Amino acid sequence: MGTKSKISKSVLKIVRKLSKMSSSEEVSWVTWFCGLRGNEFFCEVDEDYIQDKFNLTGLNEQVPNYRQALDMILDLEPEDELEDNPLQSDMTEQAAEMLYGLIHARYILTNRGIAQMIEKYQTGDFGHCPRVYCESQPMLPLGLSDIPGEAMVKTYCPKCIDVYTPKSSRHHHTDGAYFGTGFPHMLFMVHPEYRPKRPINQFVPRLYGFKIHSLAYQIQLQAAASFKMPLRALCEVKSSNRKNQTVQSEVRVPTTTTGAHSIGTRTQTNTTTDNNSAANCQPKANEKKKEKKDGKLKKSPQ
Repeated sequence: MGTKSKISKSVLKIVRKLSKMSSSEEVSWVTWFCGLRGNEFFCEVDEDYIQDKFNLTGLNEQVPNYRQALDMILDLEPEDELEDNPLQSDMTEQAAEMLYGLIHARYILTNRGIAQMIEKYQTGDFGHCPRVYCESQPMLPLGLSDIPGEAMVKTYCPKCIDVYTPKSSRHHHTDGAYFGTGFPHMLFMVHPEYRPKRPINQFVPRLYGFKIHSLAYQIQLQAAASFKMPLRALCEVKSSNRKNQTVQSEVRVPTTTTGAHSIGTRTQTNTTTDNNSAANCQPKANEKKKEKKDGKLKKSPQ
């Protein structure tokens, strides 16, 4: 949880102490916790249920400072000792919140817990479905995982059978494991009369007044799969290739000026010049030979 929530809870602790001092009736930890801003989804777990050790089986292995946290929930922990060590007080407070959340996830699967949650469900404490054709159907809290810390609480619409993120941001930091993955289904199995009917109307996509055929989506998916590269990405690739070409043209090969290399180049140039001169002399020698042959042929008939 963030620093703001910690500060607000510390302020609420002071308010709780002042209320205890001002009023004759003491506020229990459970009532105080459920009254915090952002904890509207929680119901108050009966003290008898918390005191039954059978209902808490296995929780001592999941929650740190289990003994101190349980005493705090049952208002058995003396607050004077915690005030002397503020760090220990914060750790015990966080452990108490985690322990109560895990107890709460088990409690709302019982008949008493379901009855309390139905009251909150009917008054719309969990919000309403944002889907148009659900017509503001009340929703129920749901966890996507039973392991604490994996996912925050979501809201489940029994009309469209879908899951949504809570509308208010103050519920975005509540752990989904404190409600469990099976609570809404258990509620409607025990009380099927509260399950709403599926919506009759459904959204139909249209273009110029005509319904879009279902095969159109398959054709679009096939076209998208065969489409190799978007135009924007293609332009970016071309620009990168141009940059690479300019960088390569700017890089020049270094020339060595050692003596051996210079001698080698000179000998190469000399041999090429000699070859060129020999090639030029060959046509002249051939012409002289032809002239001698022609002269002999002319003399032979005499």
